[in-house]
Amino acid sequence: MADQETIYRLLAASSAAAPDAAAILAPERAPLSYAQLLQQVGDVGRTLRTAGIGPRDRVALVIPQGPELAVAFAAVAASAACAPLSLAYRAREYEFFLSDLRVKALLVLKGLDSPAADVARSRGITILELTPAATAAGLFTLSAPAPGSEEPVAPPSPDAIALILHTSGTTARPKIVPLTQANLCASARSIGASLALGRSDRLLNVMPLFHIHGLMTLLSSLTATGSVVCPPAFEVARFFEWLDEFRPTWYTAVPTIHRAILGQTAAHQEVIGRSPLRFIRSCSAPLPPSVARELERAFGVSVLEAYGMTEASHQIATNPLPPGTRKIGSVGLPSGAAVAVLDEARRPVPAGEIGEIVIRGPGVVSGYENNPQADAEAFVDGWFRTGDQGRIDDDGYIFLTGRTKEIINRGGQKISPREVDDVLLEHPAVAQAATFPVPHPTLGEDVAAAVVLRPQAAADAEELRRFAEARLADYKVPREVLLVADIPKGPTGKIQRLTLATQLDLTAQRARAAGVTGEAPTRTETTLARIWADVLGLDRVGVHDNFFQLGGDSILAAVVVARAAEAFRVRLPLRSVFESLTLRRLAELVDTARGAGDGAGAPRGGETDTLVPIQVGGALPPFFAGGSNPVYRELARHLGTQRPFYALDVYALQEERLRRGERLGTRLEDIAAHFVERIRAVQPQGPYLVGGACEGGIVAFEVAQQLRRGGHEIGLLLIWETLAPNYYRNRALLRVVQQLRALVQTGAIFRLGRAELAQLFRHERVEYSIFRSLGTYRPRPYHGPVTIIRATEQPARFRDQTVGWKDLVPDGLETRVVPGNHASYIRQHFVTFADQVKACLESARAVRKPGDPDR
Repeated sequence: MADQETIYRLLAASSAAAPDAAAILAPERAPLSYAQLLQQVGDVGRTLRTAGIGPRDRVALVIPQGPELAVAFAAVAASAACAPLSLAYRAREYEFFLSDLRVKALLVLKGLDSPAADVARSRGITILELTPAATAAGLFTLSAPAPGSEEPVAPPSPDAIALILHTSGTTARPKIVPLTQANLCASARSIGASLALGRSDRLLNVMPLFHIHGLMTLLSSLTATGSVVCPPAFEVARFFEWLDEFRPTWYTAVPTIHRAILGQTAAHQEVIGRSPLRFIRSCSAPLPPSVARELERAFGVSVLEAYGMTEASHQIATNPLPPGTRKIGSVGLPSGAAVAVLDEARRPVPAGEIGEIVIRGPGVVSGYENNPQADAEAFVDGWFRTGDQGRIDDDGYIFLTGRTKEIINRGGQKISPREVDDVLLEHPAVAQAATFPVPHPTLGEDVAAAVVLRPQAAADAEELRRFAEARLADYKVPREVLLVADIPKGPTGKIQRLTLATQLDLTAQRARAAGVTGEAPTRTETTLARIWADVLGLDRVGVHDNFFQLGGDSILAAVVVARAAEAFRVRLPLRSVFESLTLRRLAELVDTARGAGDGAGAPRGGETDTLVPIQVGGALPPFFAGGSNPVYRELARHLGTQRPFYALDVYALQEERLRRGERLGTRLEDIAAHFVERIRAVQPQGPYLVGGACEGGIVAFEVAQQLRRGGHEIGLLLIWETLAPNYYRNRALLRVVQQLRALVQTGAIFRLGRAELAQLFRHERVEYSIFRSLGTYRPRPYHGPVTIIRATEQPARFRDQTVGWKDLVPDGLETRVVPGNHASYIRQHFVTFADQVKACLESARAVRKPGDPDR
């Protein structure tokens, strides 16, 4: 009986049926069998008991996406109440969740510097550290504090809470959804039955494992003795690599991810052709019919749109597999739950008529935790009110027509407007704030906010956005902030969030074309928007859009620079795109280069400064960072206005040499010598604070070497996410060929004119010279302290945790870690990374005492 099942019994049954079958897989890891999985689940349960954690205690998980998180969820949920939380949360958010959930223990990755651990320590919450094993995917050891009771504890009963999540709401306090062992087991079996999952099936899991979508498709696969591929956080660039390596039979995602995958299908036809996919699933946000059709054409398999929510343990309905009929635009037939449509008087409506969707069934939560008011509103006559509007046709298929709730659904990420309001209202200049959804062409909805300032207070929209960025996860930050005299209200005096976009005339087109303050774009911005849209293959671009977040890269940046130079008759260095990031900031650079005004003239611009002043002024010693990373401007802001920040722009140096007709240097020592001279022009004496990443990190290393040989003191040498020279084979020519091949495969190169091609090949010459210098560099050992920061998720072939630096730094090497991988550690965990950099700078010896020698 499903209502008597528990997660441990489900996993034990799967292990008994297929002990040697693969359960969990991951890139560059051996498969984890069902027998190993069950053993790991038992080991974790015993460790929890030793730590005094009982079956009704709450354990929060703050672990990077991957096989360890998948196994940790299964193991903790089999023994206690599991509360997985996002790594992207700030300390403020962890304060709320750990308190509201009454968490007794926090499980974190060992060595991960997370604000969650700091909050847990301040609250006296037990911290359990997870150390991944180097063998099978998902195996780990779990450290525990001093042993607690050794007495045996009864395992969780079917009615015990297994998973506890928050669901965003329009009220000030998100609701707690306590899902029982029986809820999850019933849902897992229902999902497996609706998809006909079996031992031969393999799920490629690209969904976060702190959301119900990813968790329940994982559990349904394990219940069916199938296997689950658990890669790190989703990267569209690696999706087809995983598809080819692991040969999954299905994957499930939100529409935002499906769109990203669609954008890469043309370049991966061979991989798709040999893929054994038998269906694709979509859930957690409405799937546009056009996207469903394009997916089916691209992959040649059925796309099954489903309907789910946290309170239902995920799936409520789904379109059936062939030969059943699937209806594009419908979320399918009820699955594991009874579904009805009620009118405002709570009476069933005839087929085809629109009303509110209500549900009931074994997977549906019995009530919110400690929230009788929410229960009274949500549960009526045994039915749960979903808050969604829709209809059921004569064949029983469900069609959703809208949502009565005010939750903003940003590409599957659910956002509470009230939470954003509360953060904005903390700003001293803000009197009123109302957060609301605006249309977005790819995400479905994005976040906007209307703000009324206090009398005589001064703050612009960008300042308010940055204020929110420091306090909210990235996806919650308003993209648009409108400064208004008054926020429109309804007849009863209440703010009607769902109509604010219309009332404030923030339509989809204007939202993408206007600035955050609502003003019309300038002529320069309009021209640049057309260039960006054409280069990036988008319909339109807004003035506050970020070039790299829209899909840009260094090659496309070179094309943008060429087109801008031709359109405005100015000379712009490639770094202008990296420095400006947004279209509006790039437009300001263009206008400055033109000498103000819109008149055309001859190309202007003097010699490029290779030591780029990102932030000047301030009483603290300057930091010199190698490279031209687009994140440097934001990093400088995070370090504070008292810290001058300069970038050692290697690309600008080589571009300037090329412009003057000089030979491009391919000796890293010569490149570093140039920057030593430029650094000493700014700061004649040490101690010097230098650092960088990638090619900039290697340049910083050689700069420090030369400064030390010149008798100068290094206060800090900080290198992040950089392999030591000679730790891997650098193929400069292969890198250029691969970049050009990608442009050919996608067809982008055939859209370029003569000027763009010339700029592109200039960029590739510069790129080749830089990576040639890295490949021929033969470094000497560095006899001084060095700090490296690396991401937690490293390829298995990098067995040395210092990625080669221990061989170059015989003593004084310090290693710090940040969550994520090489692609995501800044994009998804910027604040954690920036805090590490700031801590290193603050602890560095950067001020000489009187009488100290400069050495």
